Amino acid sequence: MKLEMTAILASIMFAAPAQAATEKDASNWSISLSGGTATLENRGDQPFVSVAVTRNIKNSYVRLAATHIATRDGQGLIGSVPAKTDQLTLAGGTSFGSFSLDGYVSLGKRTFGAEAFQRRNGTPINITSNGNTSAIGASLTHDIPLGQHGFFSPFAALDYSRVDTARAIAVPVRGLITQKEKQDGVTFTLGGTAQILFGRDDAHSVGAYGAFVTSSNTTAYNRGTSPVAAARLLGALDVPGAKDSWAEYGATASLRMAKPLRLDLSVIRTAGFGNAQSTSGSVGLRFSF
Repeated sequence: MKLEMTAILASIMFAAPAQAATEKDASNWSISLSGGTATLENRGDQPFVSVAVTRNIKNSYVRLAATHIATRDGQGLIGSVPAKTDQLTLAGGTSFGSFSLDGYVSLGKRTFGAEAFQRRNGTPINITSNGNTSAIGASLTHDIPLGQHGFFSPFAALDYSRVDTARAIAVPVRGLITQKEKQDGVTFTLGGTAQILFGRDDAHSVGAYGAFVTSSNTTAYNRGTSPVAAARLLGALDVPGAKDSWAEYGATASLRMAKPLRLDLSVIRTAGFGNAQSTSGSVGLRFSF
């Protein structure tokens, strides 16, 4: 049970349920650039960067996102061989009344770091390998007005994801080799966000996030439709995963820097996750035109 609240952001701009609070612009296109990191206690960081293009079509949208993720440094004899992941995500959604339905599909490639070891006879050996990732999911969100300047948005999401990990193992006669391990899992999330709008024309918002998450495999989970960017991450962890359930809480902010430019911030923390908790954060800029 270990999370590196990763993220493969599901890319940081995978598929976000309609945010009625801040998405009043009539622009048909937007480009976003996001970055951040996920940190598991007592382990290293997992930084990521993502770029996404979104096309709005009346009450619907289509989004294409590309994400690069780098895992911590480490030795594959202890955990998984460190990897760099490049992922493409195609997402879309539509709103009908106060409800919105969102979905996504993603595919990615992983390049495992070259692990340098030394055999007993002093001969050095370098270990390299490659792998894949894939995920699919959907969510349903309901926007409930809170007075004239706020929304409460409960949501439910279901995701399936698969990820290749690699470990350096010692084999008789052959010595050290890289063993690829395929991990897959189903994740269910039930949660909600509360947003308060402020400023001229309600141009800015701050919010709180809370959710209950349960996964059949904490090495292979993905929340590509999470309403909070910091939670849309690929779980590429250090050891084979196990079934687990945990809570998450966090905060969000969206600030209009100029009419076409918006700054998005989010931070998430886990509670009751395995033997260590995870914190992840993201910062993004969106340009609408």
